[in-house]
Amino acid sequence: MNMFKIGIVVVLVGVVIAVIPFREEVVPTEQVIQASDWTVSWYSIPTTPTDEGFEGFLLGYSTAPFLFSKSWQRSGMVKEEVFGGFYDQVGFIAKADVYMPVDGFVVFEIGSGGGCGSRLYVDGDLTIDLWMVGRAASESAIIELKAGDHKLEFWWYVWSGESQTLYAIFETDQKIMVLEKKSDLLVGLTIACVGIALTIVSKLKSVEKPRKT
Repeated sequence: MNMFKIGIVVVLVGVVIAVIPFREEVVPTEQVIQASDWTVSWYSIPTTPTDEGFEGFLLGYSTAPFLFSKSWQRSGMVKEEVFGGFYDQVGFIAKADVYMPVDGFVVFEIGSGGGCGSRLYVDGDLTIDLWMVGRAASESAIIELKAGDHKLEFWWYVWSGESQTLYAIFETDQKIMVLEKKSDLLVGLTIACVGIALTIVSKLKSVEKPRKT
């Protein structure tokens, strides 16, 4: 295949890439998830938490808004009570319901301070794991959810309690993202320009080629 024909093929490939939507991209929408408040079950934890979770005794219940952000003052000898007269060796399992009006993706983020651990379960599946980190940390994840009802569980504990950064956080902008097919205009036009350049060079070479006598 000569250079002119190659150039034509390259131009056609570029046009296809620029025009036909084939690349999937996650894009935000105006729709948001609907969510309940958290129902929080508090536990005393007499033994060190393990990778499997914690074992403890139920202390009581509380509620928290879906966008959960709670910190406890730790400054010198001053320690703020976490729950039920406990300052450390205490944890909770919080549960909330989420409704997705359409299939899509949602960003969830959790965080916990030093001496703490946290986990997020979505429909029973461990999604974010900061359980045995041993330092202040946060992590987010893009979760794909089908339209309908879903269950969230946010687990948290504090063991040592010596850190001055004692907190538990769950955050989300509640916006739903969807997969959308898009063309790649810039890449397509670049490839097409290369093809045009090849055809021009081919024509110039054919004009410059000396005639046989």
